[in-house]
Amino acid sequence: MKKYSIKNLLFVPMLVLSLLMSLFPVAAVQAITTTTPDKATFTFTDPYKDSKRLLARVHDRIEQAPAGSTIRIAVYSIRNTDPTSDTKGVKDPTVNRLVAAYNRKVNVRILLDDHTKDFTRYPSVGYLASVLGTDKSKNSYVTWCKGGCNSSDSSGKVHVKMYLFSQSGTDKSIMISSSQSLTNLDDRFFDDAIEIAGNAGVYTSAYQYFNAMLKDKNTSYCKTVSDGPYTIFYFPSSSCTDPVLSAFSQVKCTGVNSKYGDGKGHTVIRLAQLSWTEPRTNVAKKLRDLNAQGCRIQLFYNSNQMDQDIMNILKTPAKDGRTIDTQDAHNSKISVHHKMFSINGLYRSKNTRFVVAGNSNMTGAGIHANNDMLVRVVTDAAYNAYQKQFVLLESHAHPSTDAAPGTGEDEEE
Repeated sequence: MKKYSIKNLLFVPMLVLSLLMSLFPVAAVQAITTTTPDKATFTFTDPYKDSKRLLARVHDRIEQAPAGSTIRIAVYSIRNTDPTSDTKGVKDPTVNRLVAAYNRKVNVRILLDDHTKDFTRYPSVGYLASVLGTDKSKNSYVTWCKGGCNSSDSSGKVHVKMYLFSQSGTDKSIMISSSQSLTNLDDRFFDDAIEIAGNAGVYTSAYQYFNAMLKDKNTSYCKTVSDGPYTIFYFPSSSCTDPVLSAFSQVKCTGVNSKYGDGKGHTVIRLAQLSWTEPRTNVAKKLRDLNAQGCRIQLFYNSNQMDQDIMNILKTPAKDGRTIDTQDAHNSKISVHHKMFSINGLYRSKNTRFVVAGNSNMTGAGIHANNDMLVRVVTDAAYNAYQKQFVLLESHAHPSTDAAPGTGEDEEE
C-alpha cells in the first residue's frame, strides 16, 4: 500500500471569525478579551542539524530582559554541561545568563522539579540556588515542589516547560510554552515552542499558573483560558477533561471543503508524540474509529515509548484496508519529543485548521498528575509552521515497528 504522504498538503488557511472562539468545550473556560496587539513565534529543533535553536531563543529573551523586569521559569530540568567536568555548574550557559540578569537587577524566579535538588547530578541548579537563594518571599529565588505542585499523586512532576518575561527587548508580556527543558540531553530531540508576546490575557493566565504552583499545596489546577486565536489548557486534576480526546471526538472525516483536508474531501489529522501509555487508550480508539470513517491520519512516535497495546489499536485496518500511517521516529538516540497534533478539515461542522502543542505527554500523568500545559493556536502562521515540522519528521522517520516501551520520564529531561 502506498504510504500516505503529507508533503503536498500544505494549504494556506482561510479562517473565519467564528473559529477564533474556543474550539474545545472543556470545563472552567475563562474568556478574556484583550486589545493589546500580540504576535506569535514558532520555533523548532532538528537534532540532525540545529539542536540549540530553542535554547538560543530562551537565551536571547533572558539577555534582553531589562532591569526591574521579571523572569519566571517553570521547567523540568536545567543542566547544559557535563556534571563530571563542571562539578560546580558554573559553566552552564543558561545559568550564567540568569545570573547576569539577576546582577543587572532583573527579578529571576525559577521553579523546578524536585529531582534537580540532587546537586551532584544537577550542579548548575545548585550554583543558581547559591546565587539567587531559595526564599520565595524574595524578588529572586530557586524553588521546588514536592512532586507535582498541584497534585496529590505521589508520581506527579513539575513537567511543564514555561518561560515568562514581563519584558524582553521592546516586547512585553511574553509567554513561551515548549516541549524542551534546559538541558543538553535535549540535543537529541525534535522539539517545538510557541511564543506569544504582547497578549495580556495569555500572559496573565500563565503567571497565575506559576503563582499557583508556588503554593505547592497539592490542590488541582484544571483551567482553560481563551484569548483571540489562543487557548491554553493547564493541568493537573483528576477531573480534567482530556482536550485531545475532546478534539478528536468533534471531527467529521468526510464532506470536507476542497480547500481543506487532503483536497479530496477527507479530514487530515497529524500527531507527533514522545510517549503514549495505557491510560490514554481512549484516544487511540478514537483515532482508530476516525480512520475507519475516512480520516487521513499520520502519527510520528518513538517505538521505545509506545505501549504495544496502543500500537495494536492504531494498526487496526478500516474495512477498505486503510491503516493509520504510523512512522517510527526513534533512531539510535534521536527521538520525537513533541506533544503536538494538528487538525485540517471538518471540526464542529466547520472547515478549519489548527495546531495544539506543549509539554503534556499522551499519558495519564500528562493530565492528572503533572504540572503541564497545552496551547492551541488557530492562525495561518501556526498551522503552516507545524506542517513544515511534520514534513521534517517524515524525512527522518521509518516504517512502524513493534513498540518496546521505555522508562517514560527518564527520556524526558
